[in-house]
Amino acid sequence: MTRCSEHSVRMVASAVSTIFLQIVTRFFERMPVTNRLLRTPTHTALRQLAPLATLGVELAVTVLAGGGLGWFLDRATEMRPVWTIIGFVFGVVAAIVQFIRTIARLDRQQLRQKSDNSAAGH
Repeated sequence: MTRCSEHSVRMVASAVSTIFLQIVTRFFERMPVTNRLLRTPTHTALRQLAPLATLGVELAVTVLAGGGLGWFLDRATEMRPVWTIIGFVFGVVAAIVQFIRTIARLDRQQLRQKSDNSAAGH
């Protein structure tokens, strides 16, 4: 899978999951009971975990995109199932790399927040 298509797949997966989370959040914010609950520390924790919710979608879309591209190449070259297997392997590798990058980025953000909070507290 090319770097451009991999990036596009990640962007689409991220956009879809972000839109879904916004719709769900807006729905629950309109309810009087949940409006009180949204001000609790638990809601803050859920907001911090929201980026992790997109990981499953990103992983699935990346693997399926790799397999789909391989399937398309199999159809075009009639080399079944060589390209499909190669596409799935590349999709899995790309998904693992993206997963590690996302976790590392979130870890850096969390460390930065902790250092900012400790600096503000002194």
